[in-house]
Formats: sequence, C-alpha cells, structure tokens
Amino acid sequence: MSQTIQTSDISGLRDLISQAAFVDVSSKSDIQELPDGVTAVRALNTGSIGNTELRLLSHFKSLEALDLSGCVRVTDDGLAGVVNLSNLRQLKLSFCERITDDGLKYLARLKKLESLDISGCHLVTDIGLNDISGLRALSQLNLSFCYDVTDHGLSEVSKLQHLESLILWGCEKVTDDGIAFLRMATELKALYLPEFANITDQGLTYIRELKKVTELQFSHLTNVTDRGIGELVNINDLSRLSIAKLDNISDTALQHISQIKSLTSITLKDLSTISNNGVLALSVLDRLEKLTIIHCPHVNLGAVEQITRELPKCEVKFLN
Repeated sequence: MSQTIQTSDISGLRDLISQAAFVDVSSKSDIQELPDGVTAVRALNTGSIGNTELRLLSHFKSLEALDLSGCVRVTDDGLAGVVNLSNLRQLKLSFCERITDDGLKYLARLKKLESLDISGCHLVTDIGLNDISGLRALSQLNLSFCYDVTDHGLSEVSKLQHLESLILWGCEKVTDDGIAFLRMATELKALYLPEFANITDQGLTYIRELKKVTELQFSHLTNVTDRGIGELVNINDLSRLSIAKLDNISDTALQHISQIKSLTSITLKDLSTISNNGVLALSVLDRLEKLTIIHCPHVNLGAVEQITRELPKCEVKFLN
C-alpha cells in the first residue's frame, strides 16, 4: 500500500477539525459502536475499511470530518453513500487508488465541503475536476500525484472562488498555461507547484499576480532561472518560501529573494549553484524567523554562523 502524505508537513493545509475530536475505527464493529453525534472519524486498519463500512458511516449525519486515507478497498460505489453526509466539511481520500472521476461526481453534492484531499488517486483526471469545480465552499484542495491532471484541469480548479490552498506535487503535465488559469483563483494563499513540470519563468510571472499568496513551494523545475525568482519580489505578502533542486539559478536569485521583506521562513534545499554570498544576502530580512539550508554544497558553516549573528532572532538549520 502506498504511503499517504503527512499533511502535518504541509503548512498550507490546516485541519478544520481538531485532531482530538477524531474517533479511530478499524472494523465494521468499531463503526457500529460509534456514538450518536460523532463529528470526526478516521480509518486506521485501512485494509479492512471498504464500501460496506463506508455505507455504515454514511448514516452518521453529524459527521463533519472523515479521513479514509489509504483505504484501498473504497471505490466509486462506496462514495455514493457519502452524499448523505450533508454536514461534511473535511474529506481525506489520500491514496484511495480505486477512486475515479465517477466517484468525484458524488462529492460534487457536498455543498459544505471546505477541504478535500485526493492525493494519490491516480485515476482522477480533468473530467473529475470539472465535477467538483462547483463546490463553492472548498478552500483546500490536495491533488498531489493525480498524474493525469493537466492545464485544462487547473482551468476547472480556478473556478473555486474560495480556494486558498492548492497542492500539485507530482502533477507533471501542468505547464505555464495551467498556472495562468490559476490567476482566476484570487483568494489563493498557499501554492505547491508540481516537480518536473514544464513550468518556466513565465509561470512565476503569472504567480506574482496572485496578490494574496503567503506560501509558495517548488522544486525540480529546470526551466526556472534567476529571472523567474525575481518575479516573486512583487508578491507583497509572501511569508513562506521553499525552493529545491533548481539547477539554473545562482546567487542572483537569492539577492532577489532578499528584496521580499515580508518573508518569515525560507527553505533552500539541494541547490548546488548557490554559494555563501547568496545566503549572506538574506541577512537583510529582519522579519525572518526560520532559515533552513539543506544539501547546498557551496554553502559552508562559516556563512551560516555569520548570518546567525546578523539575524539573532532567526532559527537557522544547516545540514550539508
């Protein structure tokens, strides 16, 4: 069974329901013993939770959160019962690998749904995204490893006018054209771009038009250069930035980043083309609270110690 994504590592996704409210179930009998009025349920023994168990859960109309991550026995037919959960606000179907576009048609009826995680549902395509584009309350969407999502799918996602967080890891078919569609999602605050996609400096130019973005992550984008990083200077409220495996940037990119005065957290990982000079340029960011530098071979401990002295309130983590 595939491992699910740990949303605790994704700061752009917030839990709408307290983790303490979740009741864990691992069998049919566990579900039958759930108390009336239960608001949040999480499946543990995922190999035992399938369509039959999901139909039982569909009778608990009080449910506001349901986590079925990794329940590989759940299919589209099982999701048919979910439409009865009219109060559902948060639904996690991460790596429920048998779910297809047909299943998403049922989810389109969950009008109160605010957060949807279908990461690892690799059978989902742009067609399914068309069905959920009418979920007016949806503010968080995780599409990681939905490999067949393309630019057209993002044109559907952009119709979600309350969308604040979008995770696209592994959606390699997305290009600059897809990012251009996202300009319509004017409430977007957190955006995690797909690795290895054909996203260039032009794509980052489109992102700068998203004026409410506070968090941005991207890696393994070989067509992004210093010029593209320079476009980010125009995002006034950007506070968290994580970049990794960008082979065509230099210290100039970090000089651009040093102009983003709103930054409180920066992660630099596997960047073989930056040096001490680039890192030291970040010392002007007096709001910076956390700086993480991992596997950047041309950055040494001396530079890290210097920036630690210049930014005494900043937590600096260094691993080479």
